[in-house]
Amino acid sequence: IDEIDFVLENAMTKGKSGCFRPRKKDCFVYVLEGMTTYTFSDTSFTVKKGQILYIAKGSVYGMDILTDRYEFIFADFSFSDAGADTRKSGVFNVSHKAVAEGLFRQLLNVWIDRGKRAEAECLSCLYAIYAKLVQDDGVYTPEYKKEKIKPAAEYILNHYEENLNGCRFGKMCKITETYFRKLFKAVYGMSPVQYINEIRIDRARGLIANSNLSLAEIAGKVGFSDAYYFSRVFKKNTGVAPSSYKKIYSQPEESEQE
Repeated sequence: IDEIDFVLENAMTKGKSGCFRPRKKDCFVYVLEGMTTYTFSDTSFTVKKGQILYIAKGSVYGMDILTDRYEFIFADFSFSDAGADTRKSGVFNVSHKAVAEGLFRQLLNVWIDRGKRAEAECLSCLYAIYAKLVQDDGVYTPEYKKEKIKPAAEYILNHYEENLNGCRFGKMCKITETYFRKLFKAVYGMSPVQYINEIRIDRARGLIANSNLSLAEIAGKVGFSDAYYFSRVFKKNTGVAPSSYKKIYSQPEESEQE
């Protein structure tokens, strides 16, 4: 993702609309309320509350709004040119709709703030949304799978800052380690290690923004014994290096010019 161009919460009323010139940017849309059919040159699909729509750069499409109101948050942005010819518009299901909406609202709020910290935080939010799409698309997880791994999931949430290497999570759940990893991937869309790192990076972002701790101190506080590895994981998860993220938060906001 190269840059973000616009983020907006909007609403439309029942009827027909669309984009009849090739889109200049890529776009993610989170549906807050309502239902709409999008018709492209080679396909069509209907999106509804709680789903995420990706509209590819260059798309031309029509919209048929099926409900009295269609409410959504959308973000226009630019992917890198690599793979541009193969990207297709589509609709995505997410396993935790509240989490998805929270990410879009966080992105919207940061964009509205428009301060120095906006660029890095917006990119971080957008990468988190992108990661969730990759992890969750089309996944249906029976409730029994969630319950089966619940002891380990709760342990991770309560002990993420500790050294969890060597933890026998399967034993906590009274199943084999292999079966645990299989169930965990089915529920969360990622390995236990990736999940632990995601929690740690989320906590690290808050510490960078709201404390005077050094990056090395923050790394240790959220469970990373190696500051270099922390930096690598932080950039992979957010798209922004922790040093750049910290630099933005260490600079006071410029006063508005009259």
